[in-house]
Amino acid sequence: LSAPQNLVAFCFCCSVELLLMAIQGLPIAANGAFNCNSGACARTVWLQLSPRGPTFEDGSFDLTANHVRGDGVGALAASGTAAAVILSVASQRRLHHSRRSVRSKRKAVDEKHQSRIGRNTLSLGRTEMPQGGGIKPDRSCSYLHLLGDAEASLLQEFRGMLPGIAARVFQESTKAKAAGSLPLVWGVDLTEANAASNILLLKFLRAADMDLQAAATRLLETLKFRADEDINALPGVQLSEHFQGHDSFGGQDVAGRPVLISRYGNMDNDLVFGNTDEFVRYRLQTMEKAMAQLSFERAGAEDLCQIHDYSGVPLLFKSEEVKASVGAMAKVLSTHYPETKGVTIFVKFPVVFSKLFQVFSTFIPEKTRKKFVILSESDQGLLFKYIRPEVVPEYLGGMLTGNQQQQQQQQLSDVACNQVSVRPRSRADAILQEVPAAGAAVAWELRVCSQEVDYEIAFVPQGEAPEVVVAATQLLTAKDGVVSGEYVSQEPGTLVCRFSNQRAWFQDRLCLFRASAIE
Repeated sequence: LSAPQNLVAFCFCCSVELLLMAIQGLPIAANGAFNCNSGACARTVWLQLSPRGPTFEDGSFDLTANHVRGDGVGALAASGTAAAVILSVASQRRLHHSRRSVRSKRKAVDEKHQSRIGRNTLSLGRTEMPQGGGIKPDRSCSYLHLLGDAEASLLQEFRGMLPGIAARVFQESTKAKAAGSLPLVWGVDLTEANAASNILLLKFLRAADMDLQAAATRLLETLKFRADEDINALPGVQLSEHFQGHDSFGGQDVAGRPVLISRYGNMDNDLVFGNTDEFVRYRLQTMEKAMAQLSFERAGAEDLCQIHDYSGVPLLFKSEEVKASVGAMAKVLSTHYPETKGVTIFVKFPVVFSKLFQVFSTFIPEKTRKKFVILSESDQGLLFKYIRPEVVPEYLGGMLTGNQQQQQQQQLSDVACNQVSVRPRSRADAILQEVPAAGAAVAWELRVCSQEVDYEIAFVPQGEAPEVVVAATQLLTAKDGVVSGEYVSQEPGTLVCRFSNQRAWFQDRLCLFRASAIE
């Protein structure tokens, strides 16, 4: 429905609920269904709303109230303007409900759905009444902390299929049969009924668009794959040297997802991509290590934030081996690693490709578009919307330096970074730290994320004393990374940094800074 139609439908449904509650006293479930508890037996009333014309705009509706009963579904139809429909249906339900003589046609109910009819629900966004009176499971509700009745029922049915799936795995995989148990999936035993295993089963359901049979088939193939390829042993395997040093794990993004950073600029393409099987095992080892960062708790992170650093990568891959290896990897990941991609950020991407993606991304479905972010050399401001600058590595424009053993880095590791954007041909003052008393020591760090700026550190006393130049004006480039220092004040005052972007004519410069009192 369009936005106006959604508003009309929402108001209409709310009015129906309120009037039926007032007239008949029917308790309403949280999900919006009407549970009728008066009379000889409890029943659920399912309401369906549809426009009389091509749209809702003329105010004319058809409303169907369906009684979901053990032996069938009784339908009562009413129509008219919005107000007339509500009053008509309400009055008919009041007059005829006690006598249970609703004049309607009965629709046969499929026997296999009989057990699932008892608590059918109606919620905004679920406008169809599937065969048998059940609700079609909604993908957006198929997360453990958002689970609805239909999704919970489907999950339970999926779990009930596990013994049969396990039997097939043991029958078709000699390694699984020899092991005598199903392989773990990212450290989780699916045969144990707990939050972690439920989260993983829901992943397979979502990946199959809530198609139970497709999800079961996919899980079967994944379990066989993990057993046959000994995937759980991969994290401990020592790979060839040319696969080393390209990947790292960098804390969490703003959504709590583990961050996996892969740098492609220093790879020897002939060695890394030359053997497709070895390349796929290398990437699977990286994925297994990344998935091990997830705890699979209710309402917790379930997927990854991946950063692909393309600095130093040629504009076009000329090697057919590269294309073949990447294609094979993508096929394995899409088949056996469902719902693991939270967001993938391509950083330091060639500007021309970055701009082209921004143009053509309007034609990509929003669900897919949100999972890919293309950033050029100077787009650190956008990167920091996904990952806090204090956990972004120095080589990507952040404040996380490689030498974690430095005393000052440890002192400031828990201090949040501040950002300031300096306009061309202008200056910006940043307060590093308020110093309350003489003798206080302050540690500070700062950087420019791209290109260059000039900066100066000064201490401004509270009284009439002149300011003290802590660090004279000097050039700071992005290649310099994070610069730092300490200052011990002789009196109360403010430690400030003055950034100057006089060298630029058109582009802003993003600068980061942080400071803290130290012992």
